Amino acid sequence: MSTTNVIACPSVQSNYYGALGIAMNHPDIGGWRNNPEKLSAIRLPSETVPYADSGFIANPTERNPDLWVEKRGLQQFYYRTPRNTGYYDDDPERAVNRHSGRCNAGFADGHGAAIRVSLMGFQYFPGKDPAGKMALGNPKWGGNGVYDQRWMWDLQ
Repeated sequence: MSTTNVIACPSVQSNYYGALGIAMNHPDIGGWRNNPEKLSAIRLPSETVPYADSGFIANPTERNPDLWVEKRGLQQFYYRTPRNTGYYDDDPERAVNRHSGRCNAGFADGHGAAIRVSLMGFQYFPGKDPAGKMALGNPKWGGNGVYDQRWMWDLQ
């Protein structure tokens, strides 16, 4: 990128250098710079969110993502997905409804939309596939290769 303007949320005043309020999905799509998924690996790019408004959540044990409360000024470069065990609750950087009850989401096909975080499906992990089999997602991060259709943060 030649500019960070596409990932800068004007409403964010961050204490961290360069943390701009719109963050990369971690680990399911973003991984780290040396281990990200290829866009071609995403099965439903128009329904998958690699970038979203994100922040540090003050109430990480809340199951309903629409009730997560952001602690202002603590944004990072990533939002964690439920499979990021050990960190999901200890460092709860998550997608957040920052704008009138909505989260700005950047989809893998290039479009953006303001959606409720609950639409992304974090509350459905672990999940189930249409046949009822337990879904734990991306095997690269300890999953079983089975995906829940309600998740918008994985390779599904």
